[in-house]
Amino acid sequence: MKQKAIEIVLNKFERINKYLRKSGKRFHGGHIHLFRLEVKKLLSFFEMLSLKQSKTHFLKRLQKLYKILGKIRLIQLQKKAILITISKNHINLPTNYLKYLENDKHRLQKKAKYRIKNMKPLKTKRISKELPNKIGPVIPREYFSLQINALNNLLALEKPDEQSLHQIRKVLKNMLDDLPFMSGSKIQDFKYCTKDEMKCLESKIGEIHDISLSLKLLVEAPKCQYGIEEKQILTSIQNRWQKDKDDLRRQINLSVLMGTKEGILKGE
Repeated sequence: MKQKAIEIVLNKFERINKYLRKSGKRFHGGHIHLFRLEVKKLLSFFEMLSLKQSKTHFLKRLQKLYKILGKIRLIQLQKKAILITISKNHINLPTNYLKYLENDKHRLQKKAKYRIKNMKPLKTKRISKELPNKIGPVIPREYFSLQINALNNLLALEKPDEQSLHQIRKVLKNMLDDLPFMSGSKIQDFKYCTKDEMKCLESKIGEIHDISLSLKLLVEAPKCQYGIEEKQILTSIQNRWQKDKDDLRRQINLSVLMGTKEGILKGE
């Protein structure tokens, strides 16, 4: 029913508005995470209803804020990861690099505050006209079947690269996000895999993705302003993160991925 879809969108808009206001005050990591999570769920829902390519302006503005706040959150996690790494491995503090991160975070926060201040609260009347007039169980079921097929094709790869793993995670997240809108159906009805198996695989791939982002942020830092000692510290951190990433890749390939692949590909 279209009315039910409007109610779902309204609920998501209310949550997004709430976390966006909170994020713009102190940029608390938890609030940013919840805001981004709700935006992901909203986009996943729109994708299921074939509205992902909507020309509605608020979606574009929302996605820009999503990216900016994502960069702020990444810096927050980067600082936390560095402090944990140097503590565990008794490495000196990379002072200049941390200052660079802090300055970049302040720059992004100013940008985010401006956008948040000028963004009007989300309202359903801006999107209700674009929702299909008739929304029954067929639409989400067909969408879910497409996701299953995409997942089968990706898991059929003998040695999935990092991009393929990221795509597997994206499909899994879409399926998990849209599961509540399956008109009472459960994932077991499809006889592919359990919800816990999907969550486990998504989580493990997510860990690899997080380390990849941290490594990218570390490598792209302007090291010309750092002394020899700090460059050595950053190289040491980079090597440890790369080892953690390689260990996770082996774990995915040898246990989590293969175990879930059997579950998903078994069919009826």
